[in-house]
Order: sequence, then C-alpha cells, then structure tokens
Amino acid sequence: CRMDNLSEIYIQRGRKPEAIFADERGCKLRRELTPNACDEHDIALFAETFQGDDTLGTTHRKGVAGTLHRLSIIVHPTHVCAVTKQPRVIGVTARVGRSIHGILEKMAPILLKTTQSLLLIGRPGVGKTTVLREFARMLSEDKGLVVVVVDKTNEIA
Repeated sequence: CRMDNLSEIYIQRGRKPEAIFADERGCKLRRELTPNACDEHDIALFAETFQGDDTLGTTHRKGVAGTLHRLSIIVHPTHVCAVTKQPRVIGVTARVGRSIHGILEKMAPILLKTTQSLLLIGRPGVGKTTVLREFARMLSEDKGLVVVVVDKTNEIA
C-alpha cells in the first residue's frame, strides 16, 4: 500500500489501530498499524481536540485547521462524563481529505451546466466532500459570482 492512497486511520479502545487505503479501483484495503490494541492514552491524544467544541454533540466530527483532513469521534452510546456531560470518546477516525481538480468534468459533466439544486447522497468515503470542494473552487473562479461556503466543521476548506 502506498501512502498517497491512505484514506483513513482508525483507532478504537480495545482494538488494533488500522490504516485504510483505497486502491486505483476504489476498493478499501485495511492494514494493522501495530500488533497492540489501543488504550485510553491513545484515544486521549485525539479526544482533547474536541474539548470545548459546541458541535461535538451533533456532528461528532471536526476539520483539521489548515488542511482538508477530518477527525471523527466514536462515542459510547450510554457513557457520559460526569463533569463535562460529554459522551465518552472510545475511538477516532482520521480521514485524509483531498482536492482533485477536474473530477467534476470526468464524473458528471452534466452537473456543470445545471442551475438546479443538487443533493449529494452516498456512503462514507465515496467523494461527496471532494465534489463539494471542486464545485466551490470552480464557482469561485467566476469573477461575477460571490461564493460563500457555510461549513460548521471546517471539512470543505
């Protein structure tokens, strides 16, 4: 597996950490990072990123400032911290964000000509955010348009 094909890193308490790669066809390949299971200390490295974040209870994810990457937390459904009232974080997924210039022309050239609303639906990791980034980039190149992106979790840019 090549590092430029890295898609996600997944860690969860009690499980071995994994790197997830996407091959040229989009198939996911999982590789263990270490033979040891993750513990509270591993999770705490990421969990601190979400402290004081008002969107934690609703989105469970946050963009990494200055990058296109995203962190998503996995919370225990019933355990809540007595002090902060926040759900207990038991895992983190770090997703590698990418901007792929020209993807819209290849995937869906008809979308570039429409003025209608657009709804993107799909499984995680299929490219919804990548397509939105490309739309925003292309629209912003038109000097006659003002492009505003409302992105509460900093995932788009």
